[in-house]
Formats: sequence, C-alpha cells, structure tokens
Amino acid sequence: MAAESIVITGAGGWLGRNLVEAVVSERRQVRLLVQSADEAAVLGLTGRSVEPVVGDVRQPAALEALFAGVEPGAQPKMWTPLPEP
Repeated sequence: MAAESIVITGAGGWLGRNLVEAVVSERRQVRLLVQSADEAAVLGLTGRSVEPVVGDVRQPAALEALFAGVEPGAQPKMWTPLPEP
C-alpha cells in the first residue's frame, strides 16, 4: 500500500460511503473496512482503486489486515473540510 493511500473504517455507512466516493474521485488508493464482502459489492466499492477488508473494528485481526503495509507516521485526520469550489 502506497504512502498516499487512505484507510477508512465504517465504509458501509452513509458517511463512510460518501467519504470513499470523494477520495476515490481524487484517484487515491483506498483500503476500507466493511462488515461483509457482500456489503462492499452491493455498495459498488470494489474495483477501481478500492481494496475492501472484511471485518469488525473491534477485531484485532481485522485491524491488522486493514493497516498491513500502511506507512507509519502518517498524520491521521478525523475530518477535513472540502475545498472551496
């Protein structure tokens, strides 16, 4: 996973899905956490530059898979405002 990759949890929710769409539109690599493979497929979040990881944020194994290969030292951001049009 490249340094400019982004990890998103809760990608199946309303906010998560919209965040994924916004990030993918910027042509970034995205690794996201979903509760099931079906959820990723139904949401149309597979393919493109998206890598779904199936699991639960409360499961250590799922988090290990989600963050495997992510460059350490990245600045985590909880929210970034959209740029002005």
